Amino acid sequence: MALFFHSHACNKICKSMGLTPFDLSPNEKSVLENSSKLLQSAKTVVRGTEERCGSSRVRTMSGSRPPLLSRLSSMDENMSDLTFDSLPSSPSPVTPQGHRFDVHGWPIFNEVDNLMHEDNNSLDSHRDSENGGDSGCPSEKRSESDEMEHRIHANYNRRRLESESEDSFGKVTVEKWNQFHAARVHIHRPSCVAVEMQRLNALDLEKKIGKSNLGKVHLAMVRYHEAGRFCERDQDWDQKSAIYHLEHAAHCGELEAIIGLGLMYSQLPHHILTEVSVQDTEENRTKGFNYLLMAAEAGDRPSMIHIARAYDTGINLAVDSVQDWREALYWYNSALNMTDYDEGGEYDGTQDEPKYLLLAREAEMLLSGGHNLEKDPQRSGDLYTEAAEAAMEAMKGRLANQYYQKAEDAWAAMEE
Repeated sequence: MALFFHSHACNKICKSMGLTPFDLSPNEKSVLENSSKLLQSAKTVVRGTEERCGSSRVRTMSGSRPPLLSRLSSMDENMSDLTFDSLPSSPSPVTPQGHRFDVHGWPIFNEVDNLMHEDNNSLDSHRDSENGGDSGCPSEKRSESDEMEHRIHANYNRRRLESESEDSFGKVTVEKWNQFHAARVHIHRPSCVAVEMQRLNALDLEKKIGKSNLGKVHLAMVRYHEAGRFCERDQDWDQKSAIYHLEHAAHCGELEAIIGLGLMYSQLPHHILTEVSVQDTEENRTKGFNYLLMAAEAGDRPSMIHIARAYDTGINLAVDSVQDWREALYWYNSALNMTDYDEGGEYDGTQDEPKYLLLAREAEMLLSGGHNLEKDPQRSGDLYTEAAEAAMEAMKGRLANQYYQKAEDAWAAMEE
């Protein structure tokens, strides 16, 4: 779908169906407009000495009719020599695969060709069943020509009755179409991010993440740009268009895009569009903080720790935010209480941030207080004890002893 939307220009058909246009960057739109202009001025020409072929079958039919059709001419005045002579002298619609055509809605040639290719045994068995069995008298046996004409008559009458019933009862009325559209309108998804965001805003944040196919298409556009799929080998790929689609993917709830933009705008190493860097400004840093906050609210553990550190130290905060240890404690707890699972079993978070370090930092903040956080020596001592136990599990015995000692100091400060 990403490859389709990159080369698709909306036309009258799209507008008549009420389809929303796919979001493209200004650079992509200009390239697409130039391609559309070239297509409008393009035309197909014949090269070489090609000859028209395949019309011999049509000319043969117009010259003489098959003998088996002699009795059909009395059934309809339109089935005359003029009907056959009026066939176009274009290449024959009979293909090597055996596809046949109908002449003005008459399936006669199809029936004749099918009958000519039928197995003789099946034809004899069908004739015997109609006659109630073969009595052995030659006068009771039909010739193959009579049998085939009889079957053509029956099939033609059946087809005519079916077409009449379709004309009478098969018309699609406006009421039927509205009922069908109302039954399936909830399945349709827009290709415009603005309309998709209106649908997602009605959902909870957890239900938004990864639930938009449109966001996945924009994320695929980012990867194609980064891989150089949309440019020549000797040209640089379009970084601005890649960022454009990355932002649209983030707006559609793609967690990978949200994290990537947050790290990129925060001037931190990022895993997607690694070669792209943005200008280091307060506005961009605020964007990065807001994107990472969105990722943290969506349940990304590294983003939770990053937001907690920002509120803890005051570094990488948004312009309108201030150092707040209460918020930092909330996000530290969110990261500690989060459970995730990977291929090896339960995920404990030791790869990005050990549990004992987060617990120790919480205990330290509660012991000293400040920045909108009140002192709580009792809880600080308990957290130091949990940090010591976590350090012992991680084979950090010396560090665990230090935490045990700090827990004793915190409880002693409470008694004073």
